[in-house]
This record gives sequence, structure tokens and C-alpha cells, in this order.
Amino acid sequence: MGRPAIEITEEILKKAELLSSHGHDQDQIAILLGMGKATFYEKKKKFPEFQDAITRGKVKGGAVVASKLMEAVQNGSVSAMIWYEKTRLGKSEKVNVESSGTVTHKHTAVSESIGLLRKWRERGGEVQSDSDSLPN
Repeated sequence: MGRPAIEITEEILKKAELLSSHGHDQDQIAILLGMGKATFYEKKKKFPEFQDAITRGKVKGGAVVASKLMEAVQNGSVSAMIWYEKTRLGKSEKVNVESSGTVTHKHTAVSESIGLLRKWRERGGEVQSDSDSLPN
């Protein structure tokens, strides 16, 4: 014996819209409404008002988030500004790098440490003065 038939009532429509507005995905909405996935998707096809309620909820939830985001941007939140630019304006921190196959890199601190190590070895491992000592 299967589950009892689920009717798409005004109450179900309101719940679906509310759940969608709170950010639940369609699989979660199905579970929270007590439907299996197959039934949920079948009801969406059969009852356009059901699909409309879910879409309406998603748009309303997105509008609340967008308003709060814009409020944070206007209040000077740098992280909100960066997030907005990346997600809404398509900006990115990606860097395109082209290479001929040869990569060279000089790091001053490493070069200095290597030079000190060479001096230290040339002296037989003895430190001559504070200026010649290796960094800790």
C-alpha cells in the first residue's frame, strides 16, 4: 500500500512557496511536503500553479537576499562589495598566465639565506660575527 494521494491545495501551494522562499531546493521541498521525488515532479507538470508557487517563492527569497546584500554594500561592507562584483558583475581574481615552458623566480630572502649558508660553509661552519649569522 502506497502513500495517500496528495492533493495540491491552497495550503500546499502556500507551503511550497514559503519553503522555496527560504532557500530549500526542490528535493527538500518534496520531502518537507511529504512527497516522493517522482510524485513531486509529476505534480509540478500536472499543476502549473504548483510550479508557479515554487518559482514565486524562489524569486521572493532571492529578492530578500539581494536587498540585504545591497544594504551591506551601501553600508560599506567590503566583503559584500567583492561578492557582489564577482557574482553579479562577473568580475574575477583569475589571472591568465602564458608560458614558453621556462619559469624563473628569484626570491630575495631565499637568495640571501643561500649566500649566508655558503659563507658559513666556506668558514668551516663557524659564525664569524652577528652580521654573518644565519637567521633563526
